[in-house]
Amino acid sequence: MGVPFKTMSVLLSPKEQAYENSLEPDHEPLRILWGSEQPTRPTGYGVVSRELIKRLAARGHEVFVMGWEYNGEAIRHEEGWTLIHSGIQGQGSDHVNGEHNVLDYTLATIRPDVYFSLTDIWNTPHMVRSCNSQGVPHVAYLPIDGSPFSYQWKEVIGMTHTPLWMSKFGLQQFEEFVARYNSEGHAHESLRDPYLDRYTYEPTEVLYHGVDTELFKPVTQEQKIQWRAELGVPQWEFVFVSVGRNGNRKQQPRLLEAFRMMLDGMPEGERHKYGMIMHTGDPANSRGLGGWNLPLMVKELGLEGNVTFSDIDSNPIHGLTREQMAKLYQVGDCHVLATAGEGFGIPTIEAMACGLPVIVPDNSTARELVGGTTYSSKSLSRGILVKNDTFITGPTQGVKLSVVSIEDLAEQMTKMAGWSKKRKSMSKRARDWVVENCDWDLLTDKLEAILYEAKDKPHPHGNNTEVKA
Repeated sequence: MGVPFKTMSVLLSPKEQAYENSLEPDHEPLRILWGSEQPTRPTGYGVVSRELIKRLAARGHEVFVMGWEYNGEAIRHEEGWTLIHSGIQGQGSDHVNGEHNVLDYTLATIRPDVYFSLTDIWNTPHMVRSCNSQGVPHVAYLPIDGSPFSYQWKEVIGMTHTPLWMSKFGLQQFEEFVARYNSEGHAHESLRDPYLDRYTYEPTEVLYHGVDTELFKPVTQEQKIQWRAELGVPQWEFVFVSVGRNGNRKQQPRLLEAFRMMLDGMPEGERHKYGMIMHTGDPANSRGLGGWNLPLMVKELGLEGNVTFSDIDSNPIHGLTREQMAKLYQVGDCHVLATAGEGFGIPTIEAMACGLPVIVPDNSTARELVGGTTYSSKSLSRGILVKNDTFITGPTQGVKLSVVSIEDLAEQMTKMAGWSKKRKSMSKRARDWVVENCDWDLLTDKLEAILYEAKDKPHPHGNNTEVKA
């Protein structure tokens, strides 16, 4: 007698079984209103939204996307989701009349089961008010790229239906905040807030970002060399890759200074062997978005023969496709950043998926992505954590961000370039970790469960709308 059909699932891999389970009609499909960067943009949040919504749509859910700054007619995408008007600016906060905003009208028109936002917490007060006033559960997918979780966010997070964190670091910062400011917390009595009490017994969850590991994958050394030639990469023997939008938080000038210091420590005849490809969106900061004229800095530092840029402008028309981005990582030997903090770290996990060991400052999410807790080469996991010189408190939001040590960054870049066998072992661990933790299908399983739970859960504070702007 053959094997009973119901036992066949034991022959499936965990990933296959999770997908099979997702097909079982335990719930009616959801009607989801999604607020984020436009999914067709080649930005981090654009990619995250695109990967999740196309999978949700494929599972039968209706997904309407308020893509920031899109204000045209509704467009049905071939992947099954619909891009709709979000107002001129302000992520749906534009007032249509003196009382209601674009999001108010969209909620009333779409009548979603749940509203999902992917943006920073300081952009969400109007979302919380609009959703609570209409009784629509709001799942706020939030990045935390520094510490502490600011006290000024107390009211909005207290009234948010379902916070969802991008990292364990973000969750940790939030839990420390709750422990300090709930009604029994250790902050001064005048600062405590009973609206936070629910978080002392009501857990919040973490949802990582994902990677298409079939596209972002290691290649052979022969393929790497061939693609370098096809892409016009100079004949460097060791190639650093650095992917990060040209802006203050990414701290590219410190990276360039560290690279200059690394080269200065090498014999004159060896310097030409090392190069760096930088992908920054807008290298010259031609649109005035808070970055630097990086090509000019390269010239001033005497790095013209060692640094090249993969893009020319932040306009998405000039951006790289996902296939081109994968190839960008694949031609490199190591990914390096000087970032002051990350809400998650998409370039880091994309590089790791391609088998690149990574070098990042020891801040925010670095330890959970890279592994290891010290700077010693003996404790390496998937890359190297770099020391910080100090921390600074950013304006407006009061978040503390790090300033990486240029000297230690230069030292770790030098070590990485000289570690052939260690790089190979780090490469395998990096790839394995991403495959296990950053699979888009498994992440969609988790998100789907969170959305269903939010739909069926009454607001803990009765849809109170008292949230300050």
